Amino acid sequence: MNRRAAVAVLCALALSPRAAVTARVWRIGVLDFGSKSEEGSLVTQLAKAMAALGYIEARNIAYDCRYADGDIARVAVLAAEIVRTRPDAIVAPGTPAATALMRETSRIPILTTAADPVRSGLAVSLARPGRNVTGLSTASPESIVKSLELLKAIIPGRWTLAILVGDDLMQFFAPFYEEAARRNGIPSVTMRLKDKGEVDRAFASMRGQGIRIVVGLSFPPGYDETTQPALLKTSGVSFIGSEDMVAKGALLSYYEKHANSTERLAEQLDRILRGTPPGEIPFELPNTFRVTINLTTARALGFTVPQDVLLRVDRVYE
Repeated sequence: MNRRAAVAVLCALALSPRAAVTARVWRIGVLDFGSKSEEGSLVTQLAKAMAALGYIEARNIAYDCRYADGDIARVAVLAAEIVRTRPDAIVAPGTPAATALMRETSRIPILTTAADPVRSGLAVSLARPGRNVTGLSTASPESIVKSLELLKAIIPGRWTLAILVGDDLMQFFAPFYEEAARRNGIPSVTMRLKDKGEVDRAFASMRGQGIRIVVGLSFPPGYDETTQPALLKTSGVSFIGSEDMVAKGALLSYYEKHANSTERLAEQLDRILRGTPPGEIPFELPNTFRVTINLTTARALGFTVPQDVLLRVDRVYE
């Protein structure tokens, strides 16, 4: 190859949109609230999405994943561990994870999925976050209002919403539900529970307080959430929450979502690795929503789900 051809090749490489991808091995921290054994884990999905953008493991990217195994109390500890490794960026879905990471670093870029990033303190604005965090905005206060609207149509008479909080990381969510309840004319009570005994006593007293629906934002360390179905049967109340909870016996879930959320996070991570500060990358808003309901639970509680509500449901569990 002559000198002129060599220079041409080097210039072409410098101008290539993937030049930055191959220039070094990027180290990405991943904080997964779930378990390593779960099928389709976050790091597996992320690695696949990043590979489509030219980031190949062991060639130009490496992942260091920490798993909370569903234990909210471990999130802060794992956040500190990841920051100490000084990765180039961190992917950590969930407001508690992003909040814990922000306490540890204001420098390392963080990508997350978060409910109302502005009110939760992760961003100055959705359009220009202004800090070291960006990602996808998930459930908004409006989605909580709509979920309670559906519950009002299902549950007759006057009833109370209970909001359970077992740790500080999830406490900031409580006002979202309190406000949504006020807008729907539903009384609410927020219960801050320190241990399993307080959880058991709270459930035992709920029916007497007129409580029919519970939002379990979090539970105290050591509390076994597999006992919830039995508590629901004896207390005469039900949960609202995720679709996974509905499949296990909760009454209803209503949530906004992003199509191809992992791919969207991967594209934002790609922009960060190419030099765009996270504070300049807008939080993306949800582009769809999904409603699920458990009719077996509704019947067990004596509720009749109106036909107009069923028409809005994406999936029914029986």
